[in-house]
Amino acid sequence: MDKQEKLQQELDMVFKDKPINMKTIKDLKYLRACINETLRFTPPVSTSSRIDNFNDIVLPDGYVIPKKTTIATPLGLVLQSDELWNHPDKYYPERFKNDGLKW
Repeated sequence: MDKQEKLQQELDMVFKDKPINMKTIKDLKYLRACINETLRFTPPVSTSSRIDNFNDIVLPDGYVIPKKTTIATPLGLVLQSDELWNHPDKYYPERFKNDGLKW
């Protein structure tokens, strides 16, 4: 069964006798996994940046990032890294199926 068929089966099962509302949407675990994988596979933004204007940041290795330093994270690289993800070039929603991510 391909991913689209699997998702359609979940939708049919959950909404068979129930209305679409926030309670029933929470039962759509595979849909949530598909959305999370889509966001990982093709992130809506390429970079995320943060600035802590008030505190220095001390990394685990002792390196200090001074306050007011812009920290940019290249999301496209991080979310496609084979050091962080198994087979990052494959669309695989099942990697998020039991992760407990909330949205």
